[in-house]
Amino acid sequence: MPSEFVMLPPQTDKTREWGAALAAALPEMKIIVAENHTHAAGVIAHADAAFGTIPPDLLREASACAGCRRRRPHRRPATTTPS
Repeated sequence: MPSEFVMLPPQTDKTREWGAALAAALPEMKIIVAENHTHAAGVIAHADAAFGTIPPDLLREASACAGCRRRRPHRRPATTTPS
């Protein structure tokens, strides 16, 4: 799975150019230029890196998911064996 890099909103013509240049220079990386905070919220939790200012609500979401992925794997419910 490729690494994901999210460019957070607000976007300008310049940041869109940067996103296109990064995507061309790093084809092994998935570059996401989030046009709005709704789009950013949908992708930030799975990103490996981000550029821009992260609003507090997105930071909480990204931190929670990163904690699950990196520090504590998801716990599966205990299974019981039928007797």
